[in-house]
Amino acid sequence: MPDGMRDRIKVAAQASGRSMNAEIVYRLEQSFSDDRARTLLSEQKPDDFATEFANYLSDPKNRTELEGLAALVRRMITKKDSSDLSHTSAAVVKESAPISKQPPEDAASDPTSVDPDAPIDMNEIASDLEEYQRRMKK
Repeated sequence: MPDGMRDRIKVAAQASGRSMNAEIVYRLEQSFSDDRARTLLSEQKPDDFATEFANYLSDPKNRTELEGLAALVRRMITKKDSSDLSHTSAAVVKESAPISKQPPEDAASDPTSVDPDAPIDMNEIASDLEEYQRRMKK
């Protein structure tokens, strides 16, 4: 085992309430399931993905969870020290700006500015998915 690995496993096991052996097994299982998920996504056709995602969004619980995650990501992007994000910060924030229909007051002075607390319009996302599906059927 590499230096320090045993200590890391011990800390992780204690934090999760598992034995070290159970933690190792859990981590191995996670790595295999992550590989399977990547394989499934890479083999999936775009229109099939759009259909599955639209179905996922139709559940209000999923929409609420996704809205919360999107808001969290937006806050993380806008509050992260620009030196940590270097050249990607402005590009990521600029790309995420169209998510909200309500630009912040200072948007005119800073085109990369995003209000981290602005609501994510999941209806707009669902509508975009439906439009994508219509275009794919033509």
